Amino acid sequence: MPDALPTAPPIDLRSRSVACAIVLVAAAVCLWPAVFRSKQEQMLQQAADALLDRRFDEAEELAGLVLATDSESAQALLIAGEAATGAHRPQAALGYFTRVPDDGGMSSVLGLAGQAERLIRLGRAAEAERVLRRLLELAPDRLAAHDQLVYLLETQARGWEALPSLARLIQNGQFSGDHLLMTGSTEWMYLRDSRFVDECRKAVPADALPLMVAARQALRENRYAEAVTQLE
Repeated sequence: MPDALPTAPPIDLRSRSVACAIVLVAAAVCLWPAVFRSKQEQMLQQAADALLDRRFDEAEELAGLVLATDSESAQALLIAGEAATGAHRPQAALGYFTRVPDDGGMSSVLGLAGQAERLIRLGRAAEAERVLRRLLELAPDRLAAHDQLVYLLETQARGWEALPSLARLIQNGQFSGDHLLMTGSTEWMYLRDSRFVDECRKAVPADALPLMVAARQALRENRYAEAVTQLE
């Protein structure tokens, strides 16, 4: 049995989550009858339409006009965040998602989901873990978040901590063979993703947790000095 599994990003729940977020954000605006909409609500409608049509720059610009008068508009922040994501500007997207008020509602869930996705891609592992755990406090049945947390923990050789999320995925039929292997051997199975580790080291050099996989592998092969060096 191998000591490390190949890189295994969340199956397909992540891309589905982003697509659903776009639809939910736009639908939340579209449901309000046009006759009752204020100028700001009409602008949100236009931004939502642009987002659904993948006119990302236009959607972000329109959302920005709303934010100029209401800086805490959750809908505008979510639209702007998804638009910036679609335009491949993760730092800007993270900025928008981070500003969504955490009031425990659906907007909070979508904002936290957006934050987690961006933080993982930017290699900010500790922040991503914190956001995912908060997200799962609000939405414990959100399988995409469980899948992301499993990926994050397993790439840090922290399989025992991933067990609750692995169990949730298996119980709901959203699992792969790798998930079963990780569940059956928390001490010896983990994910090896050198690209993600490199991103983490560049983003937060002081965070040693992403180096745990390399250190544990060195220990398994009796390369003790190298294991210590990995965590220094």
